[in-house]
Amino acid sequence: MGRQLREDEWLSIFFWYELYLNHDISKEFLSHKYCEISNGRQLNKYSLKLIKIKYKLYNLGINIKSQTGKVSKKGKSSGL
Repeated sequence: MGRQLREDEWLSIFFWYELYLNHDISKEFLSHKYCEISNGRQLNKYSLKLIKIKYKLYNLGINIKSQTGKVSKKGKSSGL
């Protein structure tokens, strides 16, 4: 398992995914671009589903940055 994709990488994937949805490029070309952007990961049905979900959320205005590790630790500085 590799690293998470950066925001600019997701935006690039969304650009190619939108072209794929408009039938401007083939699924094989989308797979090739996804492999280039994500450093060798293959496009399978699970990653395509993830792209579809993130693309919908992105179009709804949701922030695409990962929120893992961003929660503050309770108990250390809470004064208890």
